[in-house]
Amino acid sequence: MIEKLVATFDLPWLAMEDVLHSPQRPKVETYDEARFIVMRMFDRPGTCDMDQFSVFVRGNVVVTFQERPGDPFGAMRQRIAHPDSQLRQRGADYLVYRFIDACVDSIFPEMQRLSDTVERVEDVAIERPTAKLIRDLHELRRDLRVLERIALGTRDAVAALVRDEEGFFDRATQPYLRDVFDHASQIVELSHYYTSVANDIGAFIIGTLDLRMNQVMRVLAGVTVVLMPPTLIAGIYGMNFDNMPELHTQWGYFGALAAILLLGTSLAIWMRRIGWIRLDSD
Repeated sequence: MIEKLVATFDLPWLAMEDVLHSPQRPKVETYDEARFIVMRMFDRPGTCDMDQFSVFVRGNVVVTFQERPGDPFGAMRQRIAHPDSQLRQRGADYLVYRFIDACVDSIFPEMQRLSDTVERVEDVAIERPTAKLIRDLHELRRDLRVLERIALGTRDAVAALVRDEEGFFDRATQPYLRDVFDHASQIVELSHYYTSVANDIGAFIIGTLDLRMNQVMRVLAGVTVVLMPPTLIAGIYGMNFDNMPELHTQWGYFGALAAILLLGTSLAIWMRRIGWIRLDSD
């Protein structure tokens, strides 16, 4: 089928290799008087699974390639069915613009989904950070990185079309194309922002978990310090002599118990006052 298209429309084989070997980075290439454009589009909500959309333009001939059924062009098909629509009355450059605009607009729902997920994870992280939340956040950051990479390529490709050094786009179509560039730039900015927020959330979760671990270790260290004097006293006077301590002292046993209780209680009160063995609720 590709060979027949190449023979019929004089398509460049280098461009057809990009069509057959997907996914490709969004880009714009010029072959003599022809223009070859590669974009990426979302057609499965709730996932970062994208399809490659390629369009070849030569004069008034526009040939498009998709990886599989399903695309954001349903509204365009309905407008093309009406003879009075702009898609039928204007040139090939306007049709190409509408394809590109639909591809860029298909990214916004996925960007919205990821941004909502980031905000939800942030709320959960503030209330109750857990190790499982770090794993969920890692998957989220992976999707954000994929979207950020595609958004950067899309913006660069649309910027090349806005410059339009070969004069392919009509003067009346150029304002619409600049509007698409603004949308692509907005997606890039949003992807940068939410990637940064996701990284900050990850650092916050790890810092909170480390703080809790440090508090637990501090409490355990405090308990050890409290038990050290009684252990020392018991080690010295724990031998089976009569009326210890200091041999044959009548109240020596009770004095040793009193010293143990006094030292342990004093150390516990002192460490509590300096906040050593207190777990902060905040």
